[in-house]
Amino acid sequence: MKGGIYWKIYAKGFGKGALKAAFISYLFYRNVWFSLIVSLGFGIASVSLEKREYVRKQHYEITLQFREGLYGIAAALGAGYAMENAIEEARKDLVLLYGEDSLLAEEFRQMRQKL
Repeated sequence: MKGGIYWKIYAKGFGKGALKAAFISYLFYRNVWFSLIVSLGFGIASVSLEKREYVRKQHYEITLQFREGLYGIAAALGAGYAMENAIEEARKDLVLLYGEDSLLAEEFRQMRQKL
């Protein structure tokens, strides 16, 4: 995970938790200072939840890309391609599905170069 993404996750998690807590606590208690204190606490606590959700989504996306890559390699090998060419064909499929900047497309490119 890149360093800039961490700050986005922290800000998003803190903002979501703090706004929800501030709204609900002000709705029930009608005290701005109490709402501020509660929102800070919930904002800090929700950062870890947001980070966990981000990691879970990243894991799911990588797993999906890996599965598609393996299917692509298997299909190319079944069609008679050599292993080097099968990896390149699978990389092309990954680029079509997920874009050039996807994590596994870069990994497949490196695998192809090292073979």
